Amino acid sequence: MVAAFVTVKHKLNEWILAEVVDYNLDTEEFKVQDIDEKQNSTYVAKRERVIPLPSWRANPIENPNAIFSKGTEILALYENTTCFYKGIVHEPPTTSIEPYQISFEDSDCPSGFSSPTSVTQKYVLAYKKFD
Repeated sequence: MVAAFVTVKHKLNEWILAEVVDYNLDTEEFKVQDIDEKQNSTYVAKRERVIPLPSWRANPIENPNAIFSKGTEILALYENTTCFYKGIVHEPPTTSIEPYQISFEDSDCPSGFSSPTSVTQKYVLAYKKFD
């Protein structure tokens, strides 16, 4: 499973939750399948536009450097969607099973960020921006 930055409907670029179905060594491109069953779309993405999801949860007590700290810009899976959006860590987990508390960018909110939402560790990734 990966987060892939792809061009979707109406030429919008989005970070989606996807499964890798193939990799071309010559072009360094991944073929990914959107996990949203309604979309059932396949995309091709360059290697730098694909972020593997972590296989393990980090333990903040044993590996504090493996946890994003409060205020860090991240990509996180938005609740009840299959898309990753930019946010900031409102509160990092304090145990290996605890989720992050993420505030997502939201222009409708006076602060520019939503109220904190729980997001499982494996769906919180380092922020990457592409134009």
